[in-house]
Amino acid sequence: MPTTGYWVECVPIYESSEKDEYIKYIDDSENLGTELTEIYSASIPSLPEAKAFARSPDVAINKLKRKLKHLRRYYELMEKPLPKSHNPIRPPKRLRDIPGWVSIYIEMEHHSSNE
Repeated sequence: MPTTGYWVECVPIYESSEKDEYIKYIDDSENLGTELTEIYSASIPSLPEAKAFARSPDVAINKLKRKLKHLRRYYELMEKPLPKSHNPIRPPKRLRDIPGWVSIYIEMEHHSSNE
């Protein structure tokens, strides 16, 4: 079965004005009654609709993984091809200069409509 893979970049959002804009995407369960000091944004540059926000990088990346499953199904239903797969050897450099930057490679399996 062919696979497609994408680099996910996750960075902390430092600007307070940006935090205010993205705080609505944070689950109440993540706040745990404490002051929200950091928000992490996980994204895939070639899939602009693939973004997730959370209080920690691992939660943001896991949210994005779940969102990718839904996006893959949506693309299949609409008979749209997914964007070109990223090179698994070279991580992106787009946000590398931001302190706290994390990048991981995620493989997605394609499912045919026959399965």
